[in-house]
Amino acid sequence: MTTIDLRKAVLEEVIALWDDEETMQQLLDYLQSLRGVDRQACINGLPYTRQERQNALMQAEADVMSGKVSAHDEVVVRIKEMMETWK
Repeated sequence: MTTIDLRKAVLEEVIALWDDEETMQQLLDYLQSLRGVDRQACINGLPYTRQERQNALMQAEADVMSGKVSAHDEVVVRIKEMMETWK
């Protein structure tokens, strides 16, 4: 396969996916990962891909619905109490 044939085949595959927004986003994420785009902004342990962010959001919503969360004010009080023990 020549370079021109290869380019044509790649572009035909992309055009075949053109109307599927989710697949196009995955393709864009993949192409950018091949080039190393935005890897500097990636923090280990934090959701990076769109799917990872969606999964994290779904888990957070499930935690809220099941009551596995604490109010901000309660967390602040607990942290202050812990900090007092460090002194």
